Amino acid sequence: CIVSSISLWEIGTKQRKGKLSLPGTFLEYVKRVKSIRMLEILAVDTEIWVSSVELPWQHNDPADRVIVATAEIL
Repeated sequence: CIVSSISLWEIGTKQRKGKLSLPGTFLEYVKRVKSIRMLEILAVDTEIWVSSVELPWQHNDPADRVIVATAEIL
C-alpha cells in the first residue's frame, strides 16, 4: 500500500486547525504510520508536481491534484 506524503501534510494541517482530532501529537501519529508494515509513504517529487499541474481536471485543491497525479504515475 502506498500513501502520498501530502496526505500526511493534510492530516497535520487539519489537526493544527482543530478540524481533526488525533490520539496524541501529529509527530506521534506520523511515527505510527511509518511503522506500519507493507505501507510506503511516497515523497512528492518533481515528476508528481509537474503531473499534478498538467492534469486535465478542473479541481482546484492542490493536495487532491497531487494525490491523483501520484496514483496515475504508479
